[in-house]
Amino acid sequence: MKNITYDRLKDFERDPSNNFLTRSEMMEAVKELIALREAQKGDQVPVAWRHDSDILCHKVVTMSEVVATSWVDKGRSVTPLYDRPQKPVISKEKLCDWLEDNFDIDDSQRDAFANCFAHHCNCIVEKENE
Repeated sequence: MKNITYDRLKDFERDPSNNFLTRSEMMEAVKELIALREAQKGDQVPVAWRHDSDILCHKVVTMSEVVATSWVDKGRSVTPLYDRPQKPVISKEKLCDWLEDNFDIDDSQRDAFANCFAHHCNCIVEKENE
C-alpha cells in the first residue's frame, strides 16, 4: 500500500470539512501513527509516571509502576516519563532514497546501509509495509 503524502495530510489539516481522504488513506495514516508510537518507545522503560490532575498546576509523580497502574485503573490520566529522549523514527523508504542520492550504493546494499545509519545515529528505521 502506498503511503499517504505529507501534502495530503496538510490539506486535510487545513480544511477537515473537505475530507478528500479515502478510507484506505485514513487507515494508512492510523497505521503509520501506531507504528511511529510503538517505534518511539524503542527499548526504553519508563522510570516514573506523572498524573496530571484537574487542578491547575497540580501534578503528581511516582516512581512506582504499581501506583501508576492504580491511577490508570481509577481512570486518571497518566504519562510515562523516561530518563532520556526517545529515539527518532526515520522512514526506511526516505532513508534509502537519501542514501542512494548521496552515496553510490545498489539495491543489495540498501538494508545494510540503512541499519548502519540507524545504529550510528541512534534512531529507529521504520519497517516498510509488506
